[in-house]
Amino acid sequence: MKCKAELENETVCMAMDGWSNICNEPIVCVSVIKQCGKVILVDTIDTSGSSHTGNYLANLVFNSVKSTEENFKCKVSSFVTDNTANMVSAREILHEELGFEGLTYGCSAHILNLLVKDLVKTDITKHVTNILKYFRNHHLPKAWYHAEGGSALVLPLEVRWNTYCDSLESYIKNWSILTKVCEDHRPEIDREIANKILNIGLKRNVENMIGNLKPVAEAIDIVQKKQLLTC
Repeated sequence: MKCKAELENETVCMAMDGWSNICNEPIVCVSVIKQCGKVILVDTIDTSGSSHTGNYLANLVFNSVKSTEENFKCKVSSFVTDNTANMVSAREILHEELGFEGLTYGCSAHILNLLVKDLVKTDITKHVTNILKYFRNHHLPKAWYHAEGGSALVLPLEVRWNTYCDSLESYIKNWSILTKVCEDHRPEIDREIANKILNIGLKRNVENMIGNLKPVAEAIDIVQKKQLLTC
């Protein structure tokens, strides 16, 4: 009732995304964004047993628009989602077959995140990730690393944007400490890990990749902030 009072006679943008709950069940969450930037959850849909085709998602969106406008007495003028192939198809079906008259578009931050994935060289990030996992998961190297003043080592996560860039930056920031630990504890450190750290070519490649990723990472942060403030 509070949400209805807040949304009545408002013109809003609808956003939809898929998640897994704590039982690992596929849930689609539908939210609307007011012109002031406030986000309100209006529906959650259990999609278990349904294939997320473009046609299925388009009908899901269309029904959510209708129920939201009826239940909350607001006007859905636009719809935003990510840029996966099935959602691109769903947006086309919304217009061409279901007659949705509002604006539909893909999330700008997600487009930039896809660009980051194109720029990432997996042969380089794989080596860096192996190094970081070694120092995070082995007690003695971890203790030696922290004793030298090493800061947090960031592992890249698919579901967290910009962590590829953050991970590489944490490696370069602490490279001299990692090198010192390898030199001071040469017999105890895994030889393959030590060779990777002492490989200047790998370090230069990581620095070059950061140079390519950093502008896009900064753009993602700016776009996400702006998208939270506007419809």
